[in-house]
Amino acid sequence: MIKKKKYENLYKETSDLAAKYEQALKQIENFENRVNTAKTAFDNLELPVFFSDVVKIKIDKSKLELKAAESIQEKTKLFASLEEVPALRKNLDKELADLTEKLNQPQKEYQEYERKLAEWHAKESEIIGDESKIDSLKYFENLIDSLIGLPIQLKILKEDRRKKSIEIFNKIVELRDIYRTLYKAVQDFIENDELANKFDLEFDVSIIERSFAEKFLSFIKQNVGGKLYHSGSKGLIDELIEKFNFNEAGDVTAFLNEIENLLEGENVEDIIKGQVTDLYNYIFSLDYLKPTYQLKLFGKGIEQLSPGERGHLLLVFYLLVDIDDRPLIIDQPEGNLDGQSIYETLVLAIKRAKKDRQIIIVTHNPNLAVVCDSEQFIHAFIDRKDGHAVKYSSGALEESDVKKVVIDKLEGTPPAFDNRKSKYSFGVQN
Repeated sequence: MIKKKKYENLYKETSDLAAKYEQALKQIENFENRVNTAKTAFDNLELPVFFSDVVKIKIDKSKLELKAAESIQEKTKLFASLEEVPALRKNLDKELADLTEKLNQPQKEYQEYERKLAEWHAKESEIIGDESKIDSLKYFENLIDSLIGLPIQLKILKEDRRKKSIEIFNKIVELRDIYRTLYKAVQDFIENDELANKFDLEFDVSIIERSFAEKFLSFIKQNVGGKLYHSGSKGLIDELIEKFNFNEAGDVTAFLNEIENLLEGENVEDIIKGQVTDLYNYIFSLDYLKPTYQLKLFGKGIEQLSPGERGHLLLVFYLLVDIDDRPLIIDQPEGNLDGQSIYETLVLAIKRAKKDRQIIIVTHNPNLAVVCDSEQFIHAFIDRKDGHAVKYSSGALEESDVKKVVIDKLEGTPPAFDNRKSKYSFGVQN
C-alpha cells in the first residue's frame, strides 16, 4: 500500500511537470505566431525596410522539447508501474478470499438457512396478513364476516340517508314558510280583493321541482341501451315527477324510493359518467326542490302561460296591488293577447287603477283606448307632405275630430267598422 502511494505521488509530480513543459511549449508557439502575425502586418506596409532589419529574434526550443519528452517518458514508466499494482493486489486479494471462503463456509451455510427460514416466516405472515391487507387470509375472513351483516348495514345506511334528506326537506319547508310570511300581505290583499277574485287570481309560495330530469340524465351515459338512455328518458322521469306533491314529506320520500328503485335495476357503475357518489349526492341532497312563489290567473301558473299571457298576468297583478299614485306608462299591453282576455281582465284592472293615478297607454287596440274610458287621446302621425314631420293631435272622444281619428286608426275606418258590425249581427237571435 505504501509503495503504491509512493508511485502515485511520483506519477502526480511527473504529470504536473509534463503539463508545465507542454504549457511552456504552447506559450513559445503562441509567441512565434504573434511574431509571424506582426511580420505579415509589417510587410503589408510595403516599406523600403525589411522586418528582419528591425526585429531579430532567435527561438531555440530544443532543450525545452527534450525536457518535455523526458517528463512524458518518465510519466509513462510510472503509469506502467501503477498498472502492475492492481493486478498484483487482485491476485493477493483472490488468495485471501479463497482462504476466507474455506474458513467461513459453515457459517455461511447456517446464515443461508436462517435467511430461508426468515423468508418462509415472511411469506407465511404475508399470506395470513391482517384485516387491512387486501387479498390476505385475515382480510378475506373479515370480508366474509362483514358480508354476512352487509344487507342489514345497507338497509340502515339507506334509512339514515332518507332521514338526512327529510331533514333537508324540513329546512326547505321552513324557508317556504318564511316566504309565505313575507308575502302574506300580498296574499291577504288578493284574497280580499273583489276584482282579484273575479279574475281567479292566486298568489302562493310552494316547493317546486326545478330541472331534475335534465340534471339527472346528465349523469347517465348515452352510448348504451336501456330505459334511461333512449330519447324518451326525460319523459319517463317527467312522468315520475308529476306523480308527487313536493310540498309533502311523504311524497318526497316516495319520490326518492322510486328513483332509487329505477337505478337498482341497472349496473350503476357502468351507466354513470363520473363518480356514482355525485349522482346519489344530487338525488338525496334535494337541491332541485326550491321554495317558489307562484302567480296564477284563472287557475294557470305563470310557467304554463305563453309569453304574452305572462306579461298580461304580471301587468294585471301590478295594477291591482301597486298603490303608488305616480303616473304609469304602459307600452302596447295588448301584444299576443286575445280581445276577450283584454276586455275581461286588463280593461277592468286599468279602469280601477286610473282612479288613483294617471295612466298613459300606447296602443292600437280599441278595447284599451275606448272601453277604458280614456279622458284624452293623443294621435301621433307622420306628415309626409311636410317633410315627414312627426305631429300630434289630442282631445277627448266627444270631439268629432278625435272620434274620426279613433275610428279610422283603431277600427279601420267607419265602413270597416260597419261591415264587422253587420256580420256580427247576422243570424243573431234577440
